[in-house]
Amino acid sequence: MTGNANEHGSVFAITLKKLVTLALAVAALALLPLACGEQPETAPEKKQAVRPAWAPDKRPLVFSRSQTKYNYYKNYLNNRTWLDRPLLFDRALGPQPGDPAPGYGGTFASFRQDIDTAKTYGLDGLAVLLGYKRMAENGFATIDFTKQAAPENFSLLIEFSGDKSPAEDVVAYQAESIRRQLACPDAARLDGKIAITSYVADGIPPEKWREILAGLRREVGDSFVFLADVACPWVSAFDAFCKNNRVMPEDKAREVEASVRSYLETADGVMFNMPTVVSDDERYDRRPPRDFFENFVIPLFLKLRNDPAYAKKYFGVKLGLAYINHMSGVTKSEACTKTLRYGFETALRVRPDVMQLAEWNEVNENTCFMPTVAKSFSTQRILKYYMHVLRNEAPAPNPGDDISLPNLILSYRPYLRLGEPLEVEVLNIPDGTAAGEFSVGLELLDENGRTVKQFPGMKLPAAELKDVTWSLPTENFPDAEILRPVLTVKPPRGKTLRYAEGLQAMRIHTTWNIDYLCVKQPLRDLIQPQQAEFASTAEHRLRGAFACGENLAALEVLEDDGEIYGAGRENEYPSLDTHTLFRVYYQGKSGKPFTGKVTIKNTSFKFLPPPDRGLTFHSCKGDSVSVNFKASVVGPPVGFFLAVPKAEAAQGELDIDFNLLKGNIALKTALDYGMAALTGEDGISLVVQPWTWLPDIPARINAPKAEFDIPAALHEADAVYHMRAVTVAGKTWRSAPVIHRAPRSGQTTKLTVFSETRQQPVDIVVAKERVPDLTWDFNPAAGGVLPCRNSPRWNGQLGGAVQYGETFHSRAYPEGTVITAPAWATEDGFPCLKFDGRGNFAHFPTEAFPRGSFTLSFEIKPTSEENQVLFTHHGSLIGSLSLFLNKGAITGTFVDTKVKLHRLDPRISVKTGEWSKVEVIYDYRAFRVKVNGREGTSVPLSARALYMAPCVFGGRPGYEEFFPGAPRFFQGYLKAFGIAHGVE
Repeated sequence: MTGNANEHGSVFAITLKKLVTLALAVAALALLPLACGEQPETAPEKKQAVRPAWAPDKRPLVFSRSQTKYNYYKNYLNNRTWLDRPLLFDRALGPQPGDPAPGYGGTFASFRQDIDTAKTYGLDGLAVLLGYKRMAENGFATIDFTKQAAPENFSLLIEFSGDKSPAEDVVAYQAESIRRQLACPDAARLDGKIAITSYVADGIPPEKWREILAGLRREVGDSFVFLADVACPWVSAFDAFCKNNRVMPEDKAREVEASVRSYLETADGVMFNMPTVVSDDERYDRRPPRDFFENFVIPLFLKLRNDPAYAKKYFGVKLGLAYINHMSGVTKSEACTKTLRYGFETALRVRPDVMQLAEWNEVNENTCFMPTVAKSFSTQRILKYYMHVLRNEAPAPNPGDDISLPNLILSYRPYLRLGEPLEVEVLNIPDGTAAGEFSVGLELLDENGRTVKQFPGMKLPAAELKDVTWSLPTENFPDAEILRPVLTVKPPRGKTLRYAEGLQAMRIHTTWNIDYLCVKQPLRDLIQPQQAEFASTAEHRLRGAFACGENLAALEVLEDDGEIYGAGRENEYPSLDTHTLFRVYYQGKSGKPFTGKVTIKNTSFKFLPPPDRGLTFHSCKGDSVSVNFKASVVGPPVGFFLAVPKAEAAQGELDIDFNLLKGNIALKTALDYGMAALTGEDGISLVVQPWTWLPDIPARINAPKAEFDIPAALHEADAVYHMRAVTVAGKTWRSAPVIHRAPRSGQTTKLTVFSETRQQPVDIVVAKERVPDLTWDFNPAAGGVLPCRNSPRWNGQLGGAVQYGETFHSRAYPEGTVITAPAWATEDGFPCLKFDGRGNFAHFPTEAFPRGSFTLSFEIKPTSEENQVLFTHHGSLIGSLSLFLNKGAITGTFVDTKVKLHRLDPRISVKTGEWSKVEVIYDYRAFRVKVNGREGTSVPLSARALYMAPCVFGGRPGYEEFFPGAPRFFQGYLKAFGIAHGVE
């Protein structure tokens, strides 16, 4: 529809806002309707669909928020190591003449792709968040794009936010937003007026909204309706619900209702969140608390919906399918496809006028409704079915579907750690092409092809949107490091189908995991290859070849979940056989401009600009790369690549001469330790890494065949590779894993893990080498890096910690901090780090400190009697453990999954001016501390860490509630540091 209410009555737009403390959003969906295969000889007869119980009489309008900064042509690989990317990625959709100025991030071609894809879902349109002045001005281009596209049966919805700017400023720029929407023929409307939804509207009080809305109506007349997103009460309400034995206290219920009513009476309507606004904590993948929604949220909104006083108000729901952010540490699970389906069907019970899906394409939070490489077209197929039902249409297959194959989606998490349950879901999507029942069975094979588990077959009715799910406690199979799913399907008619190839294998880590994303494979979107070969050779090379009956977009090699190679890479970067690629980047919290140059000495090189295809701050002349930031250095890393001949790499050197940073880095240091760094004032650091991952996603292959032969680059002792193919139409295929196993001693060790199935710690036995026992080298030659002997992935950095999710990303350094990196020194004959007590710290990556049993060890020589912090496991959000020196005594706190703080006092001290070897031990049963072999009082403790997070020695972020007395940073010397993921 274009421009007015739907066929059942007035409707408004939907948005899903992010959660107050944690930002949560989920975006909407997309698909290019293409697939090879058998076509029905005649179109199936259209029959009136049987409406499920969840389908309301009047259908809502359904939109999804889209952000043009997340687009189909931008590299998502190396600036934040995101877990997923758009399935329909195409560099050809990049900036063209006439597109907005560089820095905005979107193009018409890319947004047109969003429109075309969203229409295959049956959505009414996309939304754009115009939250504050600059965002609104950027969003004007999206309105212009929509006018330029002139799409049929598609509308653009605009959203405001709880902007804390002065009311008169908000009125000024948002009045312009409304004027532009009024001039857009494809603007979403409710009862003939411009529809405006919102994002965390209750971030400002109702009184301010009254002032803003009155000002807007003075400017543009009574031309719009505004729905206030009420987001803020739900976190505290759920907390009260849990503390009251999962019953909402009456006083809290009245408080929340009063808050919602205050916005409902101020605005033209309200919106609320389903179902990822809050989550339970029994599992680390955190799932929606259905009893909270069923027993409180839904009844509250039905009460308001049915109140005669609000008969002329609009009601909306904001819907998410997940929030999976390994950088912040927060996960709100997809639960395969269950979170989406539960949220959609349950939200419809309040008879919304508008549903807003959050978000279409926020890639860093993995809230995407658009097709992604991991999700394929699973969300499109589900939403398309829902929209058929809501429109009272008979479900139908996608154009091009091979209807001889079942319309089933296979979903599971490909990365887990022991103690987490492995769940495999098969979902049937009715499309009118089959009747009767499917019989589905599942077998799990180990890396050698032996059966680990054979699950009994289950039935799926072809005419129902229904799943079967098998579950396996991973701790029951502690030796299964790799599991390969084999799915068998017996259709109602025809031969049994066996899916043993093309599906992603599952990797089970013992103690750590950062990837909580599900892979979702529609069987109709699985490539049927004509050739598929992937293997390693005796020469430690990886070779692959792939061919199919349609053009390929990409053929890639992944090490675990990280792309290390893509066919076509050599078109832009020198061969891995002849050159070493180095990534040079800088980061920091300084608000000052960053200018200067890097001179490359003692080697030839090729300068390669950053692959972001956006603003560039670099130029190369002779042997120097000049850098000139017009903005400050802050947040995500920015930099460039150098390609250096392998024969010359070890002798190369970088001479760094910036206004905020000066010094030298030898390329050999980066080669030896996997990383080299130099840190200066204000936390500014320059980092050099040998870049053996994929530096940029190559242009599409656009041919039905591709092959490669490359050297393997191990990033872990046990490296697991697989080959992934993606076609231009968006079909996918994954090879069996290739495993490079480090030598093993045959020894085993006991490991205590938390069973999320049993909800208690359990002891298991695993190969000793599978349990990380991380130790860092104290070598001044490494400069600003603490190299990890186990793997560069665990390298520590001196100072810094300002990238998204890291400890000081959103937290200030202590007042008066000049240098964040501790200095190298020699004390009592030992190379060590000297901490000044004002702002020095060493930073270690996420999951170096585990969310399980551990032995943390270090050797220190404090030089101050003041209370000070030793260690914190916190990122930009709360992790778990903090250790302090309190008048020489070691004390601590531990924050568990319920955000409960446990005080730890083992009653043991270290002496100022003397070396002490400290061991901190936790086995899910007790917290213990040893100093120079002498053990303090054991503290009973059975708790799980809150979020996965990085950790720092010597410093702390600004969580004052967890740091009583605001202790200063550590002052003294550190000469050894290690973290074992277990207890001997």
